[in-house]
Amino acid sequence: MKSDITNFDQFMGMTKEEIMGELEHVSLLYSTHDIFRKSMENVIKRLEKENDSLKDENKILKIKLYNLSKQ
Repeated sequence: MKSDITNFDQFMGMTKEEIMGELEHVSLLYSTHDIFRKSMENVIKRLEKENDSLKDENKILKIKLYNLSKQ
């Protein structure tokens, strides 16, 4: 069963064990989502640092190219 934790009618007629199983499933989905979100945030930070590094390297290469063209 796909749980919408805010739809309480879906829990009518279920046993305590079934309800706890649904709540555990929803809890796992949220914790998995949180882990994935944190992983993606770390990936984005790493890519931003790499991008900044490449921008700096690009500036250096442009300066070197400019200096070589002036010789």
